[in-house]
Amino acid sequence: MSEDLAPLEIAAEDWATTPVGVRQLVVGLRQINEELRERIAKLEERLNQNSQNSSKPPSSDGPNQAVRPPAGPSGRRRGG
Repeated sequence: MSEDLAPLEIAAEDWATTPVGVRQLVVGLRQINEELRERIAKLEERLNQNSQNSSKPPSSDGPNQAVRPPAGPSGRRRGG
């Protein structure tokens, strides 16, 4: 975002009369905000991984993961 462009919430006339130092601060804070949002999204993506949707071992799933019920009978008769 250029320092000359007004943020959406600020009227163009008000932005034009805003001191340069304040404009630079607003621009810098918007950039930091965007970087933090991207970082949070990446961390949430990592947090939502488990052994079902990644290469992590089942032992890393933690105690609150839903346990799969054991497979039922296959319908085949026992040999013997």
